[in-house]
Amino acid sequence: GTGTLLVGGLPSAIVAAQTLAVSGFPSFGSDTGGFRHGAPTKEALVRWAEHTALSVVMQLGGGGDTHAPWAYDGETVSLYRNLASLHTRLEPYLSSILREAETKGTPTIRPLPLAFPSDPGAAAFADDEYMLGPDLFVAPVVTAGATDRKVHFPPGDWASFTLNTIVSGPVDETWTAPLGTPILFGRVGALVPMLAADVDTLADATAPAVVRAADRPTLEARGWTRGPASASFDDGSQIAIDDASQGVGVTFLPGAFGRAIVCTLDLKSRQGKTSQLTHVSSGATELPALASEAAVRASSGSAYFLDGDSIVLRLSGAATAWIE
Repeated sequence: GTGTLLVGGLPSAIVAAQTLAVSGFPSFGSDTGGFRHGAPTKEALVRWAEHTALSVVMQLGGGGDTHAPWAYDGETVSLYRNLASLHTRLEPYLSSILREAETKGTPTIRPLPLAFPSDPGAAAFADDEYMLGPDLFVAPVVTAGATDRKVHFPPGDWASFTLNTIVSGPVDETWTAPLGTPILFGRVGALVPMLAADVDTLADATAPAVVRAADRPTLEARGWTRGPASASFDDGSQIAIDDASQGVGVTFLPGAFGRAIVCTLDLKSRQGKTSQLTHVSSGATELPALASEAAVRASSGSAYFLDGDSIVLRLSGAATAWIE
């Protein structure tokens, strides 16, 4: 024909990720920003990074002109750094879904019609929404110039990673998405294992400003309490939630590397004791209530910051704490 057919770009990379995952390839990745036709626009690079940060592999590449964020401007570097940090923090979760793919054949990325076969609305959004493992729901922005998009939330309750908001699906909503802020939701009832926020790399590094995972033996978990939940880490560390009639129990078992854990929990959806929770104890000992999340993170022992239905709890060593 006389027309020109254009294919590729971020939309096709998202479709390819879903196709590869369900075709038996657990680990894969596109070049962030594309490969051919020179350097992408700043917007394309950052939007693509929002997707690859929430995939199994996040990598830069491309032929011809550089795709490196530092070739653009300071804002691009900052936005890319934040997204790369998110990808690094999710390494324990990504590792867990890769193990499940190896042992059970479960896709690491799951198209919505596969994850929610009884949801008729999922098919219309299948090309540009997906589940990353069983617990993270991702809706990338793929339209140039857009700062929001219509999102189809599948059945269940979904908690925003960036806002104190829970959306009950199935429902379609328009969601604001500033450049560099991916639309990411966690499944209510899930517990997501993570690394500390300031970890730069899992590899050995000698530069003084680079923080290795080995430098941060305090692990993290993010969860939205509804019933029992658990998560494990690469070193054998384990975290478990008991949503019980007397409150919420949190148990940490250290592994070969982890020595403590900071657990951030949304408690509003709990099924057990539903009256206001006011204090935390471990055994017969009342844990210290600190004035802020930052104070809990800076603590060397077990402590907590309770703010309404949200808690940041630090457990040092093997311990069980009850939020009552």
